[in-house]
Amino acid sequence: AAEIITEIPVREGLIYNVFAGGYGYSDPDTHQRIVEQFRGTPYEDYVGWSKRPVDDIARFVRECGEGIENIWILADSGAERDRVHEEILHLCGSFDIRTVCTTPVDVEVGGQAADKGLAMRELADMLHIAKEEIMAVGDSGNDLGFMSAAGLPVAMKNAEKKIRDLSVWVTDDNEHDGVAAAIQ
Repeated sequence: AAEIITEIPVREGLIYNVFAGGYGYSDPDTHQRIVEQFRGTPYEDYVGWSKRPVDDIARFVRECGEGIENIWILADSGAERDRVHEEILHLCGSFDIRTVCTTPVDVEVGGQAADKGLAMRELADMLHIAKEEIMAVGDSGNDLGFMSAAGLPVAMKNAEKKIRDLSVWVTDDNEHDGVAAAIQ
């Protein structure tokens, strides 16, 4: 599935990262576009240490011994994102993948078990914490499972409608310390 999915942004000339071992990989040109895209933003340092270029991304995906964790694709528009998302679902329908659109222009693809809600429920079980004792703060589609697993789901002010609808309270946005305000 990772080989098929990676071909799509490469063919379309879209920004993408293939994640393995906690790092995001792309071809050198795409890597440079990512660096430029996030220069001067709060993500610049993260991009600097977490993104790596590889000369042959297809070979990297094919030969990645540790497995591919996630593939992130950034489209130029919502319509393009929807088209790419549909193509992924069509081509990879028989694979055990999970897709999430976390912004109006991106698609993330991972395994079915790559769900924040599943992880939080497992951690809560290990620590003997009841759902009613958990607060989750989220803003986008990849937070739906996480929010559903919490007794107190809180939406960031800038959250997508489906997150706000699921929440019992809305806090400040992520530019104004919304998580801190929710905790306080």
